[in-house]
Amino acid sequence: MLLPTFATCAFKHEDAAVLGTVESINLIVNFLGYCAGTIPITVVKEGETFFEEPFHDDSYTKAYWNSMKGAIGMPVGIQVICPPWKDEKCLAIMKIIEEGVQFEK
Repeated sequence: MLLPTFATCAFKHEDAAVLGTVESINLIVNFLGYCAGTIPITVVKEGETFFEEPFHDDSYTKAYWNSMKGAIGMPVGIQVICPPWKDEKCLAIMKIIEEGVQFEK
């Protein structure tokens, strides 16, 4: 399976205390014993960080909004998820994606 690594791009360290607890996708993969790897595939570009002022007054929304301000250049990743005990297959798929995307370039 291919899934987003997170709901947003990589978030700022100052927002980790709040946003780090919202990893429901990652938690279920670990709970089921599946293997997974994360690969950066792109970065946030100019014009992709605009959000209106949050209309919810909760800590998660504020942290997401704060983290997206100034996020230009932050990586956006995907997860490759394979069944339990298929670590080599997971790494092989990640390598194929990495070579195709060429994130470093």
